[in-house]
Amino acid sequence: MTPFYIHYIKDVKIDNKVTTRKADLKNAQEVKIVMGKFQKWISRGDYVLVFWSYSDLYLIMNQFLNRRFDLSWLKNYCDLQENFTAFINERNPISLKRAIDYVDLGFVGEQHNALNNAYNTARILNYLFDKSAHIKFDQNPFDKLICHLYKICKKCNETKYYLKFSKKNNNQYKNICLDCASEKNKLKKERRALRRIESVNLSE
Repeated sequence: MTPFYIHYIKDVKIDNKVTTRKADLKNAQEVKIVMGKFQKWISRGDYVLVFWSYSDLYLIMNQFLNRRFDLSWLKNYCDLQENFTAFINERNPISLKRAIDYVDLGFVGEQHNALNNAYNTARILNYLFDKSAHIKFDQNPFDKLICHLYKICKKCNETKYYLKFSKKNNNQYKNICLDCASEKNKLKKERRALRRIESVNLSE
């Protein structure tokens, strides 16, 4: 298997901290195409997905909810942040940069760059191997992702399945459920009708 896989995605909103250049996105493809290629690449043999924290998993799930690509390959997950935090007996999760500094390895490359983050995460993994640390490689990613199938409505404050929310023009799900949105539209129509009646009464 190829030791690494690099492909830029053009239709995913990127955090301002991420150091992705416009030139990198010149030949980028849509997320469904890229994820399909990644699935084909990673499924050629046994693998373990090593992440630093659950943020990458959340990004995958958010994109899945909006674009519906296959996630059947998602397995053998390892949250290295959780493993490293347990190894050094810290109560709260620590950043990748802090972990690198903790073991005096020195962060290689620019921070918030996906390839650099992956490389430095691998260095932490090698460090834990050298220390014969116990690492959990068989975590079920869906134990953490299931919460993303539900949203809290900002209007009624109820937790509902994501399909109970309508979509915006950019294909993202709104924060107001369909029931509250319907009630809101109903009230708008009633107010418009009332204004028309008042306008007619004033003109008579």
